[in-house]
Amino acid sequence: MAGCAAPGPGIPEIVVGTASSLEPALRAFADSFEEEENVRITLLPGASGVIARQIEEGAPIDVFASADPAYTQRLADGGFVEPASVRSFGEGRLVVVSTFSVRGGGDWTSPLRSSEKLRYVAIANPRTAPYGAAARDALTSAGLWDALAPKIVYGESVAQVLQFVRTGNADVGLVARSLVDAGLAEGLHVADVDPSAYRPIAETAAVVSASEHPLLAQRFVDALASEPGPAAPVPS
Repeated sequence: MAGCAAPGPGIPEIVVGTASSLEPALRAFADSFEEEENVRITLLPGASGVIARQIEEGAPIDVFASADPAYTQRLADGGFVEPASVRSFGEGRLVVVSTFSVRGGGDWTSPLRSSEKLRYVAIANPRTAPYGAAARDALTSAGLWDALAPKIVYGESVAQVLQFVRTGNADVGLVARSLVDAGLAEGLHVADVDPSAYRPIAETAAVVSASEHPLLAQRFVDALASEPGPAAPVPS
């Protein structure tokens, strides 16, 4: 959770259900927002699809921050988030992380073609995690999906995928660049995946319709969308 002190009397708490890929950046942003607004921000990370389902089931979440606008649109169509509250605030990037380097490897697919070293490849679940769908698209585009299918293991989120690689339970993983930029891939070899190999990963945020603090939640979403960062805003 962002912040360290328990909420004081009368201090509202905003729960942000966020894609795991967005958590590192949102932690820093939430700390600043807490000080400015005298509010407590709690981050609830997970796969975008899992968080969306929790909102549909009535979980006490105020803001939805997704790495796939399709989930935001689904919630808006179902009346679970306020359509007018939706904001786009960035675009994600996919990278390959590996426990080994490949001599002479000149592109992101090199570790995935190293049959003598490659035992397992980790990706997030494509059904619920946008980065999992992007990983599947990238591997298919590179002509590697069928060959690697027997070696693929699935994580619930990109954070879990990165953990698989860090602990040696997978040799290679496809994760969000934001996790690498946050210093969470220290000691691993990193290569950017060609952006043309997968559909754009647009990041959106919206106010949950059942929020008990809709005005404050909207201020959080608006401030997030206006926050300058390494990823340029994308049009809504």
